[in-house]
Amino acid sequence: MPKKKVFVTGCIDLLHSGHVRFLEEAAGLGEVHVGIGSDRTVKELKGRYPVTTQNERSGMASSSRRRAIELWQRDLPGGDREKTARVLFSYENPPGTREFSGSQDAIGIVYPGLNRLDYSGEYWPNRITTVDDEEILRWIEERLQLVTLGPRKSDFRVRKDTRITPARVRALAAAADGCWRAILARDEKELGRLVRASFEAQISMFPRMMDSNVRTAIKQYSGKSPGWKLSGAGGGGYLVLVGQRAIPGAIQLKIRRPDV
Repeated sequence: MPKKKVFVTGCIDLLHSGHVRFLEEAAGLGEVHVGIGSDRTVKELKGRYPVTTQNERSGMASSSRRRAIELWQRDLPGGDREKTARVLFSYENPPGTREFSGSQDAIGIVYPGLNRLDYSGEYWPNRITTVDDEEILRWIEERLQLVTLGPRKSDFRVRKDTRITPARVRALAAAADGCWRAILARDEKELGRLVRASFEAQISMFPRMMDSNVRTAIKQYSGKSPGWKLSGAGGGGYLVLVGQRAIPGAIQLKIRRPDV
C-alpha cells in the first residue's frame, strides 16, 4: 500500500523546537510535504517581514544571496547595476579566497530579467546583454522547472580531474549561443536540444559534475522533458528541466522584473 502523503504549511521563521515536534508528529502520519509561507504571507500574517527570507527557509539561498543580504538587507541599491554586482562579487570573494564564486552569481542577483554574459578570457564578462521583454520572460517561466537534488557535500571539488581543451570550450560556447537564439525565437524543442548539448559539453570538461544521483534523476525525468542540465557545478543543487509539462514536486522558475 502506498505511503500516505501529509501536507503541512507554516512560516517556519525561525525554526524552533515547536516546529520540530509538529513535523515529527506529521511524519508519524505519512510522507511529509512542507509548504513554506512566502515573505509576503509572513508580512500579512505577522505585520513584519521574516528574519530569514523564503529562499533561505526553503533551502534555496545561495552563498551570493546571503552575501547580498549581509550588505543590503532586503533592497538592492539603485544606480549602476554592474558596479553593484562588482561590489557583491568582491565582498563574496575577498583576498585569499581559494574557491571562487563565479561572477555570474553576483550578476544574477543584481540584474533583473534575462541576461547573456559574454566572456573574453577574464573573470568578468566584457558584455552583458539584458532582455526584459515580458512575452519572452513569461515564455521562459512557463518552460523551465527545477528539481531538487539535495545539498552538495562539503568536500566536493568540481575542478578535480578537469579535462579542459579548446575544442570542448568551443562546444560549450556554441551550445550556449544556440540556447540564447532558441529562447529569443521561443523554440522549445531547439532549446531542449541545446540545453542538453551544453550540459554534455560541461561534463566533458568537468566529469565530476556527473554522479550516480544525477544519473538517477536524469533517468527519472528524461522522458518528461526535451532537455536538462544542472543549475550549477554539480554535487547537488537543482536539475533544470525544459518543457511545459508539469513535473510533480518541481519548482517553477520565476524571473525578477526590473524595478521589483
